[in-house]
Amino acid sequence: MDVLLAVSAQKDTLEQVCADLQLKVGAETIRGYFNEQLKVEKLFELQEAVNSALQTSLNSNLERQKLEVAIDFHDQSYYGKSEQSEGLWVGAEAKNGTTQVYRVATVYVIKNGHRLTLGIKFVCCRRKRRKRSSSIC
Repeated sequence: MDVLLAVSAQKDTLEQVCADLQLKVGAETIRGYFNEQLKVEKLFELQEAVNSALQTSLNSNLERQKLEVAIDFHDQSYYGKSEQSEGLWVGAEAKNGTTQVYRVATVYVIKNGHRLTLGIKFVCCRRKRRKRSSSIC
């Protein structure tokens, strides 16, 4: 857990965090563990778990107030070869050598200059009706 928090908070690479924490296992071992735990098939379970945890951490003094809210999209490049329906990636403008990304929408409250995450949503390609093209991203 320390590794995941350090990578997130410090915005360092996994390799750098492992070196800084002087771990007995390498970054590849930890990356393999993350990949085993964070399967595409489990994205929606992960979304529910994260949102549930975020909801329990909300302070009740946020209720019944006017709040400044922000919504952001975060794209993570996808380089795999799976079909879109299996991989759950969406199309995006070309960046980092790919037009395929995992996209996550986040909703924040801005309070006292700080962002408090209210929830996340994995954005997946939606199918259109057959009269039009077969899918949009």
